[in-house]
Amino acid sequence: MIPLLAGWLVKKGVGAAASKRLAIAAFVAIGAPLLFGTIIGGAKLFFWFHDRGVIERHEEKITGQVLEQTLSAERGADTADRQVESRNRARAHALDERMTDAIAAFPVAANGSAGPASQSVLDGLRDEGAPEAPNLRGGAKPAGSQAGDSAGHDPVQLRVDPPLQ
Repeated sequence: MIPLLAGWLVKKGVGAAASKRLAIAAFVAIGAPLLFGTIIGGAKLFFWFHDRGVIERHEEKITGQVLEQTLSAERGADTADRQVESRNRARAHALDERMTDAIAAFPVAANGSAGPASQSVLDGLRDEGAPEAPNLRGGAKPAGSQAGDSAGHDPVQLRVDPPLQ
């Protein structure tokens, strides 16, 4: 690079000895920093792209782990939900069978109202199961003394038709 610059200076009319020193000075003042900057800039670009690739691979790995954990948790929750649903279905089926057997065994008693102890248990279950839900008659559940408790205030009685013979 220095000989090219010295040759150009000689063509412009600068002496040979002075053109060599001037070419070296110009190279040191301009060319060396440009060359150094190019090398450093290229190295920085290389490491920037390299680091970006490393970070992307790491983020993909972490994302994969999070997705795998999320999927595993969802599958576990679905399994637990299916177990609870199955248990609830079995419980409802057993209660339905017991109720059907009791109605078949005692058809006359099934048409009567529940006793105070049974009514109290039924009221408690009703209050636990749906405190804000409407009552069995379809209206809103009354509050206060008209709430229909086991002491005999407005009891909800379910009647069952006698079996056909």
